[in-house]
Amino acid sequence: MEASMHIIDDKEDFESFTAESGPADMDDLGLGVSPSNKFLTERMNKMHINDNSQEEKSVALPTVPEVSSQTPFNSLPLESGEDPFTASLNMSDSDRQYDAWIPSDNTRQLLVTMATSIPGTFIPTIEQLSCPGIIVDEPQGDPVRDLVFRYMGEQEAIKRKILTVDTVTQDVEGLKKLIGGGCYRSAVDLTCQLLSAGGQGSGKVGQVTQHTPHTLQLWFTRLVLLMKLRLYNVAESELQAFQNLDTPDLYYEFYPHIYPGRKGSMVPFGMRVLHAELPHYMGRSTEALDRLYYILAVVQKTLSNLEKGYSEDGSAVEISDESRKVSTGIWQERERRVLYIIGNTLLAIRDYEAAMTVYDVLISKDPTCKAALLSGMGRLYLQMGNVDKAKDCFQHAEILSDSSNKSILCRNFVNKGLESMCMNNFSEAYQNFKSAVDADPTNTSAVNNMAACSLYLGRLMDALKTLEIMVHDDPQRNLHEGVLFNLCTLYELESSRALHKKQALLDLVSRYKGDGFPVACLKMA
Repeated sequence: MEASMHIIDDKEDFESFTAESGPADMDDLGLGVSPSNKFLTERMNKMHINDNSQEEKSVALPTVPEVSSQTPFNSLPLESGEDPFTASLNMSDSDRQYDAWIPSDNTRQLLVTMATSIPGTFIPTIEQLSCPGIIVDEPQGDPVRDLVFRYMGEQEAIKRKILTVDTVTQDVEGLKKLIGGGCYRSAVDLTCQLLSAGGQGSGKVGQVTQHTPHTLQLWFTRLVLLMKLRLYNVAESELQAFQNLDTPDLYYEFYPHIYPGRKGSMVPFGMRVLHAELPHYMGRSTEALDRLYYILAVVQKTLSNLEKGYSEDGSAVEISDESRKVSTGIWQERERRVLYIIGNTLLAIRDYEAAMTVYDVLISKDPTCKAALLSGMGRLYLQMGNVDKAKDCFQHAEILSDSSNKSILCRNFVNKGLESMCMNNFSEAYQNFKSAVDADPTNTSAVNNMAACSLYLGRLMDALKTLEIMVHDDPQRNLHEGVLFNLCTLYELESSRALHKKQALLDLVSRYKGDGFPVACLKMA
């Protein structure tokens, strides 16, 4: 039987070094699926139900630093009775900084026309508005329970206890609990109910609706969940009603009676990035890059406005020096985030030279992550077959690194291990991965790579034992899709009793994981 194990890098999200970079659903999900997938996992695993003020990070070669943020779902309308001028003065700096977005010329003109017309006399056509609704409202089920029922019987399936829509409150707090428990399918079901309560449920596509920051956040959460579950077709079909996320009804100015004086977009920045990335997962990477570069252009125009003394959207609003400094930091972080994703997308389509150019730009724009970037670029050079360049990057990264930090020391040993593997020196690679594990025993990817080297050295039983100990000692942490895929592959190589051993893994998954776990990695279907 021919089989191969996946080598995964030193990050806890277990991305394949051959797809080193970014969102591949990578905390509970997959092995180097696509370099941009990891973005999604960060959205979900850090999910406080983000709003514009708390964005998911685009993750790439290094992890981008967090930006401090407001309380999620903290968008409250101003008190009625205030005139627009007073209301605009009272609009917080934080609202302005995070909500700012430069609309297209057509949308700007529509908003100006609305603002200068007698109330009620100007009504945009339905084609000029976003009219979303739920398209897929069927319950998502629990594939883990179905697999347990199929292979282990009804009694074992009954024992599986996880959170469901019916066991949490029907609100945002319930949604957070489902996401925190890894019950992403149930969370999708709950978003359906919550959006239906907001008038944007099943059968509402094409009907005029009133958007709020709350409903936009629910949509963003639903779309992230769908992508986490790799239901890309569903996500795209439900996003279509939002057009390009630039219709006038997605701006606060469209609702002066509810948000007097407030300006900016209700659309979370992360939702724009998700909309831009989605075509990449549908096989349309060029379209995704076009959208990402458009977002980058808007972000850089916003930074230019701030640098020239204007507000974020280019208006001549007076901003304090401190507020301008904070806003500049927010938008510089967004610029870096988009650049990481662009680099990751280029890497996914194997345009290595273009990806390397983007990462070179990031070295100057994200100096605090220079060592991590150099480390990732070295791995990219290995993928390109340029071992000498890879060595230079690894050595430079090591010089810049704090060797007293166990995770950084572990990363440096993993780099050496990957370099040795590319030279077909598996004994040396094994020793480097072992040193990485000694430096940081909690680094699952280093343990996995050590097991992979054991297999290449012809020590199948050692590889099996290494992975089994890791999984059984800490199933909560180590029941990762890539690790289980590798372990199941080894079972198929080692024994005719592979199915029985896979059932033991399924039992662990049933006890420790929610309904969002990707059961395909168990190779039992």
